[in-house]
Amino acid sequence: MAAYALYLNWRRTSITIREDKEKQLEKKKEKIRVERTKQMGGTKLKDVLVIKNKGKAPAKNISIRFENRQGETNPIFSEVPSTLSGGDSVSVDMIIHKGTAPPYNVTITWDDEYKIGNIYETLVN
Repeated sequence: MAAYALYLNWRRTSITIREDKEKQLEKKKEKIRVERTKQMGGTKLKDVLVIKNKGKAPAKNISIRFENRQGETNPIFSEVPSTLSGGDSVSVDMIIHKGTAPPYNVTITWDDEYKIGNIYETLVN
């Protein structure tokens, strides 16, 4: 009976240690997501790309590239920050040129404590 109790205690400790390691690892990762929206800018609506870091760790060396169906690149008007802290978001103004209609294939790359060269791709309308 005592051996079984020791086994259960060892098993519970092993599970707790594994869960703690997974939580610590999760703190080193971040999840970058984007969405396109319209916000009031002066007298008319402007297109804005909202970049969110849904993780707990900072994202570093952020780079954004997006293209429409014809492969034309749509420039970003305002500057994209190179670092975004965990839980933060930033709005980046976009210029949408005539003839470069959405949807856009957006590719974001960034580095974190867990991995260098993370990539997130999505389609933004």
